[in-house]
Amino acid sequence: MKKLLKFPLLLALLVAGTLLTSCAGSTQAVVTTRPVRPYYGPRYYRPAPVIVRPAPVIVRPRAVIVHPGPRYYRPYGGGYRGGWRRY
Repeated sequence: MKKLLKFPLLLALLVAGTLLTSCAGSTQAVVTTRPVRPYYGPRYYRPAPVIVRPAPVIVRPRAVIVHPGPRYYRPYGGGYRGGWRRY
């Protein structure tokens, strides 16, 4: 009984497969395109492209901070500004 069931099932699958491939083969190819650009007549002038020129760069020199140079250590001389103090 199982052998008898296999043959009609295989025959049905074979027929269904041929029908499906014939349907798929007969369809037209679908081409997807983007929307058509509008046609502007000869009186339409395309606007000129905008060219943005960069602004001139002004390079300013850095401020120079002048401070005193290193001094050697003198315990009796005081600091940089002061001299030797007598009490």
